[in-house]
Amino acid sequence: MTESRLIKAWGGGCARRFALYIAVAIVVIGGFGCLTAVTFLLPIDEDLRLYVWGGSLLAFILILVLGVIAWGLWSVRQRAGKLDSVFTPLGLTGKMYLQNGRQYHGTVRGRQVDVYLYRGPTLQIYLAAPLGTRVGISRKGIIQKIAADKLEKEILNLGDPGFDHLGIYPLDHRWTRELLTDPRASEIILRLTDEQSAVEIRTLMIQPNALLLQLGHTQIKNITPENVRSWMDDLWELARIAGGLRPPTKTAQESEMEHTTRTERSKYTWPIIGITCGVFALMAACMVGVAAIFVLLEKSGV
Repeated sequence: MTESRLIKAWGGGCARRFALYIAVAIVVIGGFGCLTAVTFLLPIDEDLRLYVWGGSLLAFILILVLGVIAWGLWSVRQRAGKLDSVFTPLGLTGKMYLQNGRQYHGTVRGRQVDVYLYRGPTLQIYLAAPLGTRVGISRKGIIQKIAADKLEKEILNLGDPGFDHLGIYPLDHRWTRELLTDPRASEIILRLTDEQSAVEIRTLMIQPNALLLQLGHTQIKNITPENVRSWMDDLWELARIAGGLRPPTKTAQESEMEHTTRTERSKYTWPIIGITCGVFALMAACMVGVAAIFVLLEKSGV
């Protein structure tokens, strides 16, 4: 069930974050304790001891923050290099997305392709295809059923045991049934929705102007040139088959938000970067403020 996979992914993420928090706490508390001990053991004038302690503490915090930033930038650059070696040979151009994500845009075999990788990690691959309808395909679960009920979406029952584990939510039942009963299309869909790990959650969506393959909680090591090429080829072939069917009778149009989300998300990147820089600036201001308070307290004799 999808819920058990989400719980595993959430539990794994919590465990990693908890371990990271413990490591950070050990470094911060240990560094603070060592600085304090060394400062008060130094053979210096008592009037200077507070200044030395405050300056050392400020320098320690600054070095810690700069170290985290440097480590983060190095990690992002390493990941970007690995991903570029996968996507740029396909003719896609890469650039930054959010703080540590990546996006790629270009044309593959005559169709526009847009790729986004962000926290999760979550990989989204859009392949342009003007099909004019909607279909959602993912592993069955309570969450999907609740969402479908809220949106008044009826699940499609193909009567095919191979699809029993998947929830299929179409706008046009006749058109979707014709697509999924095509032997080549059904083979591709089952392959694209086959998760590669215990926590990976895959979703295949047909949107009015694109096919979307989403790999939630995937592993970076699985984003290889061979896998990406296979996913691209399958999406391209599925788009070709879907485009050759009788046109759907129940149609949909791509919204402006949907179009922007698919083709260019950079307008969302800079505000987030601005907020992040603002947080770091606030931290620096707080450190300067703390140092200034120590100086004022010392001068006032408190």
